[in-house]
Amino acid sequence: MSDLDVAQRRIEQLESALARRTELLEQRTAELANIRAGKAFKFANGVNKLLNRLFPIHTRRRAFLRNTTKTVFGGVAWLLGKRNAKNGPPPEARYLSEATPPDEYRRWSDKYEPSGKQLAALKQLQFKHNATISVVVPVYNPPLDLLDAAIRSIKRQIYPHWELCIADDASTNPEVWLLLQRL
Repeated sequence: MSDLDVAQRRIEQLESALARRTELLEQRTAELANIRAGKAFKFANGVNKLLNRLFPIHTRRRAFLRNTTKTVFGGVAWLLGKRNAKNGPPPEARYLSEATPPDEYRRWSDKYEPSGKQLAALKQLQFKHNATISVVVPVYNPPLDLLDAAIRSIKRQIYPHWELCIADDASTNPEVWLLLQRL
C-alpha cells in the first residue's frame, strides 16, 4: 500500500467525520431554533430585556436588585432549612439501612409519641374484645443493642394482650442466646 493510498483513506475518514459533525451541527441548530421559537423562551427573553432596561448592568440599581434578591432567596432557603431540620429530609433523600438513623427516629418520636397524660388515658381504655397480638421476630446474629431495644419496646406497650415470638435461626453469636434466655 503506497503513501498515496494511505493519504487517500485518511482523507475519506476525515470527510466522513466532517459530514457527521455537520449533520450534528444542523440538528443542534434546528433544536436551538425550536427553543427560540417557543413561548417560554420569548417570555423569558422579554423579561430579561425589561430587566436590563430598568436595571442596567453595572449600575447601583442592578446591584441593589441583586443584593435584595440574594437576601430574599437566602431567607427562603433558611426557612426551608428550618423545616427540613424539623421534619428531616424528604423520603427520597433518606438512606436505607438496617435500622432507622437515630435523628430520624427522634423526629418521628417527638412528633407522634403520646404524652404521659395521653398514655394514662390509653391504659384505661377497655376493649369489647381483647385480641392477642403476636409479634414475630426472626433473629440471626443481630446487633445486641438493637435486639434488646426492640424487646424493651415491645414490653413497654400499653396494650397488655400481646405475645412475643422470637425465632432464633441458629445464631452463631453466643451472646444472642444469653440475651434471649434472660427473657
